[in-house]
Amino acid sequence: MAWVVVVVALGTASTALLLVLVVALLRHVKVLAAALKSFQEQLRPAVEDVRRSSMRASDRLQGLSNRRLRR
Repeated sequence: MAWVVVVVALGTASTALLLVLVVALLRHVKVLAAALKSFQEQLRPAVEDVRRSSMRASDRLQGLSNRRLRR
């Protein structure tokens, strides 16, 4: 009979520990998601600048290519 109490106690303790770990994991996921959102917001101006520069370079290359074809 004592082994039943031990098994139930270990099962309860294991379940409680697992629940604590899941809660901690969910908290870390929330913190990570918030950090990622903040990082994306901070990076957005630089990405837009690179995109605009890339578009200008592409337009310029297209213009140069068109000039060569006309000759």
